[in-house]
Order: sequence, then C-alpha cells, then structure tokens
Amino acid sequence: MSFLFKDNVFWVAAVLSNNLIQVCKLPSERQENRFAPIPEKQTETSYRKVDPGTNLIMTTRMTTRIYVTGEDKFLK
Repeated sequence: MSFLFKDNVFWVAAVLSNNLIQVCKLPSERQENRFAPIPEKQTETSYRKVDPGTNLIMTTRMTTRIYVTGEDKFLK
C-alpha cells in the first residue's frame, strides 16, 4: 500500500491479490452515515491489471508516478 498527495487530495494505491492495482481518493470530510458505503463518485476508484507476482507498489511525491515490482525484481 502506498499513499500519494496530489492536487491537495490524498490518494491510496494498493496491489490486490488478483493481480490488480487499485487507486482511490480518500474522502476529506466525515460521512453523514458512516455505516453506509462511500459513494463511488467521491472515491474515484480505478483499477489496472498488473503482471502476476507483483506484490510491492511505490509512489513518488515529485512526479506522482506509480512504480510496481514483484518476484521478477524489475521496477516497472
């Protein structure tokens, strides 16, 4: 899991167990009903397929790029 601050918004990125990367925006204000799921329009979640064996994700503050690596030891 990696965190990124871009355009005054916090984003979180994670490698999922099914060879996907999930990136979503963290809400900045408190929800009215905390038992209800956060709406998709507030989180702007996106997914991307990655190579099997990918298990580490990194972000950079300067370029806001996402890098992944895994069993093959290549930084992509």
